[in-house]
Amino acid sequence: MKRTTRSSHSRFRERVDVLLAALPIAVAVMDGDGLVRHGWNPAAESLFGWTKDEAMGRAIPIMDGNCGVDFADLLQRAALGEVISGTELSYKRRDGSLVYASVSLAPAARFVGGRRGTRAIIGLFEDITRRKRAEAVLRESEERFRSVFEDGQLGMAIVDLDTRIVQANRRMAGMFGCMPQEMAGVLMKDLTHPDDLRDVGARIERLAAGVIDYFDAENRYVRKDGAALVGRVVATLIGSDADGCPRHIIAMMEDVTARRQTQAELSDTMARLRQSMEQAILAMARIVEVRDPYTAGHQERVARLARAISQTLGLPEDEVSGIYYASLVHDIGKISVPGEILSKPGRLSDAEFALIRMHPEAGYDIVRSVDFPWPVKDIVLQHHERIDGSGYPAGLAGDEISYGATIVAVADVVEAMSSHRPYRPALGLDAALDEIRKNRGRLYDPGVVDACESVVSARGLDALISSTP
Repeated sequence: MKRTTRSSHSRFRERVDVLLAALPIAVAVMDGDGLVRHGWNPAAESLFGWTKDEAMGRAIPIMDGNCGVDFADLLQRAALGEVISGTELSYKRRDGSLVYASVSLAPAARFVGGRRGTRAIIGLFEDITRRKRAEAVLRESEERFRSVFEDGQLGMAIVDLDTRIVQANRRMAGMFGCMPQEMAGVLMKDLTHPDDLRDVGARIERLAAGVIDYFDAENRYVRKDGAALVGRVVATLIGSDADGCPRHIIAMMEDVTARRQTQAELSDTMARLRQSMEQAILAMARIVEVRDPYTAGHQERVARLARAISQTLGLPEDEVSGIYYASLVHDIGKISVPGEILSKPGRLSDAEFALIRMHPEAGYDIVRSVDFPWPVKDIVLQHHERIDGSGYPAGLAGDEISYGATIVAVADVVEAMSSHRPYRPALGLDAALDEIRKNRGRLYDPGVVDACESVVSARGLDALISSTP
């Protein structure tokens, strides 16, 4: 009978061993002191790094209780019949590395090996090392975010999709003149300047709907004391719910009120400087007018035509302005030419014509010391250059000539031939157009010639005398 009982017990142990070997969770059967007595399965060998033979009679090498749990106390409680479930502990493997396990302990029969009356403890150890490391990384990431959020130099706020502030950092609250806790629950619209409410609301609505991934915009907001501030806000979606939809908006704000004020002051200063430059050019033009009324009127008409040509060519407005003002003084160098030569009714001698040809360089010497925001000095110097290199004073060709000078050159020829001079009557607008057509691509830039024809065709003589652009 005893032989049959031992045989049955042996078969039962074999089945248990097969079952333990198949379990993916480490299993150990211990006594009340935590010494391994049985049931060290392959999963336990893998988790702790000790073979079954090596583990028998050893205590599991616990490092700490991780949550202030004493493993010896757990063993004692389990020995007294209590079931312990899901306690997280860290252990030292045979190679010295640490593993984390979720531990469950349960009491078993009142014998371990040959010692009767001692309650056995079955321990289940689930490897959670990967999860714990991921949690540590997550905690570190959260701590970094919290540090950036709370101590950052940019104002930051977490806003829900209803545009209500969930949390704001000290920097953000300081911009609005309040404490962080005062901003919790406040709607963004209540912080936005009424004149910018539609603009800000539309951006947030498009962001929350997923139409845009982020926005970066400067708008006006209102402080607690009612004062306005200009904030540059960069906002994007963060987090996701179970369906993968974003849950919040994170908004970062920089107070750019002072910068905006500086920009406004700089713009005002630049406007005044530009006005001063324009007045300086007009003063130069009047100097020529006093000495030679014909030249003065010629410069003004050339400037109007050159401006119209530039606009037809689609040049930027600032470049158009530069060409216009340079045209107003393009012949200023003629103040160095004796008046009797300028107004001489007959043919000029070679010496007299040589003096006339010096006026671009003389004009350049006058204007070059003035730091104009446009290439005035280049246009004054080059307006008699021709794209084939046959012009003067330097014989420049092609791209060596500034584009503004090629425009003034065409306008200069058309006006000069169309107007009366002391030494000849007006040749007429048709003759002037024939001149630039005949020499299109040789003396004059083809695109400029075409634009001039378009202007004159549309406006006729008004292109020379109209004061409107």
